[in-house]
Amino acid sequence: MADTNPDVDYERSDASPRLLAWVGAGLAAAVLLVLGALIVVYPQSRDDRSGSGPRKPLPPEPRLQVQSNVDLAALRDEADRRISGYGWVDREAGTVRIPVAEAIRLLAERGTPTWPAAPAR
Repeated sequence: MADTNPDVDYERSDASPRLLAWVGAGLAAAVLLVLGALIVVYPQSRDDRSGSGPRKPLPPEPRLQVQSNVDLAALRDEADRRISGYGWVDREAGTVRIPVAEAIRLLAERGTPTWPAAPAR
């Protein structure tokens, strides 16, 4: 004998297809209405892709990178140029920049004035 609870029951009929169609149509109409209201309220946010409209001013810094790979390549090229070439750091003070490989060679050759000399082998 199965235990049955008279207070627990189930849905004895399906949802009306007509009701479901009206709910779906109402949701679609609501989405279109909200979209139309947003276009009316925020007309400046529409993107003019024709190119004939006035140019929009750039947003304030910092801006998003459009081509981050190009920016990264330029940054690395500049860094490589700086560490592999000669140049002035401060011309008035007589401070120059030399390539890293040359600086390592000179440091190994001459040592530094503040470090003790390496013991003879």
